[in-house]
Amino acid sequence: ISVQALIQQFDILEDSLGFELFIRSKRGVSLTKSGEIFYPTAKQILSLYYEATERAKRESSEKLCIAVPEEQYPDFLLDSLKRFCTKYPDSFLSAPMSEHFHLIRSHKADCSFLGEPSPSYMSDLSYESLDNNFYAFAMNPGHRLAEKSLITKEDLTDISVYCGNYAFMKQTFMDGLKDTKANRIDMEGEYDFSLKSKVLFSDALLVFPASWKSFYSRSLKVIDSDIAAGSIGILYRKRAQSTMDRLISHLKEEIRFHA
Repeated sequence: ISVQALIQQFDILEDSLGFELFIRSKRGVSLTKSGEIFYPTAKQILSLYYEATERAKRESSEKLCIAVPEEQYPDFLLDSLKRFCTKYPDSFLSAPMSEHFHLIRSHKADCSFLGEPSPSYMSDLSYESLDNNFYAFAMNPGHRLAEKSLITKEDLTDISVYCGNYAFMKQTFMDGLKDTKANRIDMEGEYDFSLKSKVLFSDALLVFPASWKSFYSRSLKVIDSDIAAGSIGILYRKRAQSTMDRLISHLKEEIRFHA
């Protein structure tokens, strides 16, 4: 766009508003006092406009956006989602875990799958449990527990276990292992990639929901346990129940078949 055309657009906007927005000088353009007051509110209104437009498009569309990070879900759930998307091609997968709550609230995604969230995250969202979840433990392949087929509470006696904390989770890993005699190491935050190296070159274990194990099994030995970790379920907006019914019904059938 040319400078002259841009100036004309400025003039039209100022005429429609009834006050000047810009101070024009040889050094460039700056906002007037009125412009400084007007700009942040106008920016907010535009943001709400685009959000409302996106929401209206999604609500009137048959598409179902499922936010799923593939590395953190059990194979049977991923397989059933893929079959669902084949059966209903208007559905698709998207987005990393850290963005799920925002994507659902902003109507950019319809649902997500995760462990039971903390009530403080649920003011405008609903959660429906799909299946029980259990903890799994990652360790270096030479660890004395690496040959076990299933880890029990008793196996963790005097064993050091790294325990992270994801803000959205109802139960922290520290609390999940409180009935064991493990030496729990509070990470006071989410896991990062450096923790894999710490576990690989030590006798400490790393605990996480078994639904995440495919993410850790690439570089560490991962063993399931019989220690309950709550549930894994579907998270969605409260007003989207009718949209979710078809998906929830499909997944429950798949889980019954898998069991």
